[in-house]
Amino acid sequence: MGNTVGRNSLKGLPMSDFLQKYKQTDTVLGKGGFGEVKLALDSQGNEYAVKIIEKSVLASNNEKISELYNEVSIIKNLDHQNIVKYHDFYEDKKTVRIVMGAGKADLFEHLCRTEKHTENDCKRIIRKVTEALNHCHENGVVHRDIKPENILVGSAKNFEDVALIDFGLAKAVDIDIEADDAEFEAKGRSRKTTVDTSLLRTKCGTLSYVAPEVIRRNSYTYKCDIWSLGIVAYIVVSGGYHPFASSNTKQTRENVERGLWKFGPDKVWEKVSEEAKDFIRCCLNRDPSKRYTYNQLLQHEWIANPMIFEDRVHRDSRDPISINVKLIQQQLRADLIKGHLTSSEENLSINQPILEIGRPIGTQVTFFDKNGRAALLED
Repeated sequence: MGNTVGRNSLKGLPMSDFLQKYKQTDTVLGKGGFGEVKLALDSQGNEYAVKIIEKSVLASNNEKISELYNEVSIIKNLDHQNIVKYHDFYEDKKTVRIVMGAGKADLFEHLCRTEKHTENDCKRIIRKVTEALNHCHENGVVHRDIKPENILVGSAKNFEDVALIDFGLAKAVDIDIEADDAEFEAKGRSRKTTVDTSLLRTKCGTLSYVAPEVIRRNSYTYKCDIWSLGIVAYIVVSGGYHPFASSNTKQTRENVERGLWKFGPDKVWEKVSEEAKDFIRCCLNRDPSKRYTYNQLLQHEWIANPMIFEDRVHRDSRDPISINVKLIQQQLRADLIKGHLTSSEENLSINQPILEIGRPIGTQVTFFDKNGRAALLED
């Protein structure tokens, strides 16, 4: 399962079938350097997200084409209520269309729109994301780009409707971890005992969410996703703060590589449960061998404990919504993600961000802007 799927091993359905089955609207759900995502409807009015890629844009980049087909191959084999649902894959000479379930707000947008939420709400979100990642792990998939923008939340009132999206940097690998072998044997399954570490050496992801071992160019395992999960948990529980992000890219990288973080500011964390803090610590252990496994996390008392935490997640009392949006804007800039903020008298929302994903080029990684131009090179 560890081989990347090439374009010759996966063929899309005819585009004429797409036109018969769906009506593509002009509503843009998201944009990227190599395409955009639009809303589509079927004959019954059900909504879908259609990822549209112009082949002409990818014509001179075989690596990007391989990544695209690899993403389709991975996501079509994942079936979990908290992973975006794959429906169809179409192509002709000019374009590729990937049809997936339509999501709601990403987690950053959710934070901007929600005036208050409890620690119990946070726990439910993180539990769902952990279950989704565990499903990926059980199927030999490492996501490698876990961050709030890649997690969708249905609504402010339904924290069960959580979906993991964007498998553009994901890899299908054989992972052999002794602690997890026992889990598979207990379920009557077997797992290969050879680790293909060559598939997990590529330095990629979003800088302020990648694990230290990824930055150091060491070989790494699925536990890079657990590190990123810990950062997401920190952000959600604190209402928008990030343990590593800095306006200075070099400082952010140093913070991550050295594992420099703390629970701050104090006024935010003083009413957060010790269980929540311990969960985050278990994820953000700089040593991957000591970092928790998914099985350990799912049994952790914070997300396994049925006790309801009623304390609200604190935000600055002066102007809670704007302060958090400001924090998120800072993080978006630090992650090299372009986002457009809009506001009105009654509400405040953040539009679907344009993701600038780190893509491997040789032994380096380049971050692209919305026009596909290299924006930053990490050496």
